Amino acid sequence: MCPDLWHQLDELSHDRPELWAKCYPKIYEGVDGGEHYSAKLVGYFLLTAAIKIEQPEVRIYQHFGATVEAIWASRLAGYRVPIFWLSREITEALKLTTLPVTLDLTTMKLPFEAAVFMLPKGSFTYQGEATDVVCASYARTAMSEEIPSINPTAVETISGRGDFSVFAGMFNGLLLNWSHPWEQPLDIAQLDATIQDTPTPNELLQTKFQTEITAYGKDFMARVAHLVFNTLQLMIAKPELVSMGSLIKQVHNKRHSLKSFWSPNTIGTDNRLRRESQPLGGTHPSPRGHWVRGFWRDQACGPGYSERKEIWIEPFWRGGR
Repeated sequence: MCPDLWHQLDELSHDRPELWAKCYPKIYEGVDGGEHYSAKLVGYFLLTAAIKIEQPEVRIYQHFGATVEAIWASRLAGYRVPIFWLSREITEALKLTTLPVTLDLTTMKLPFEAAVFMLPKGSFTYQGEATDVVCASYARTAMSEEIPSINPTAVETISGRGDFSVFAGMFNGLLLNWSHPWEQPLDIAQLDATIQDTPTPNELLQTKFQTEITAYGKDFMARVAHLVFNTLQLMIAKPELVSMGSLIKQVHNKRHSLKSFWSPNTIGTDNRLRRESQPLGGTHPSPRGHWVRGFWRDQACGPGYSERKEIWIEPFWRGGR
């Protein structure tokens, strides 16, 4: 994040302390400045979205992008901005995993109706701006659902649009989003075709972006959506890979506000990608090493195999170095 944006964040958080407390309600220890960027950047994205609610065109839903951001920020604030830190190995594994053919966004189990995933530095890059992705996020809202606003002085509640929205926050302060009607099953092949601007027509899929997004940006958001959906699948299918943080201490600052310090929520801290080495010997040349993609298997389980559950078949490296 450039110094100007850090300066802007300092000014905004100082001038709008009540809003900042909602955007950055928990201080996570031991994660900033290492493998991941500062979680304060998440607070910056939320704070700018919260301030946009004060614009008249946003309050009356005439500006799609800002309205979706306002719904997302308000939904996150309602859960006190749950943030999860993905390890580098689990991030790579999820990027190498193929999603199920169809996702039902209405019945899909979620840890929260909105959350943020902090990504390791350099693991995801937005080439259109030559900048790292700091975080990926999502929010799900029902049509006309009344959501308490993150900025109640501007508007008390915000009506949901019946969308499942995915966001990507960049190190340079850019925030991109993609939305899909949550009551309509999401065909992954059609998602990719629509986002990547291939000739496949699909009138039913009403994927939406900011009007200023480029063709590359659409392709990029397809990959972000894949990562978000794979992460959500993983959290439900393999809860043992999710470690929830806990409250460490609470401190009153000079403004008499209470600051909460937490250990981080992590995903896949001890997970390692499997690598199969090729046996040496023989007269044939060794095959070139390559990744074997992971996937999700819908497996029968329970009494009389009457129930179903998703099993993660992890990606692995096969062959030479």
